[in-house]
Amino acid sequence: MQKIKNDLSNTRISGDTSVKHHIRNGLYDNSPMEIQNKISSTNKHRRENESDTKYVGCKVAQYINEEQKILKQIGESANAKQILNTYLVLSDVYHDILNSVNGIKNWLRTKNKN
Repeated sequence: MQKIKNDLSNTRISGDTSVKHHIRNGLYDNSPMEIQNKISSTNKHRRENESDTKYVGCKVAQYINEEQKILKQIGESANAKQILNTYLVLSDVYHDILNSVNGIKNWLRTKNKN
């Protein structure tokens, strides 16, 4: 068992594809410290300097990058996070109420037809 542990400690750690794109899109600083600590500075530097056209589907990547910029801005502001969280909670409540009302309307329609 000790030999296996030693072998694993010498194994090269390759980042997950999503982490690579996370770095490429400038979101490294928003990554959890646990992930940041596992990524070597050379790997980080290489990902930051990759061409935007390196990957197939770069138009999709550009769209995702725009969306991630918005998330990054939200992530940098505790106030914005709180506002967004509150909005999402209110939105869920609103949809729950609408679904309940629609359920009641459907029930009433079936009762009126009988």
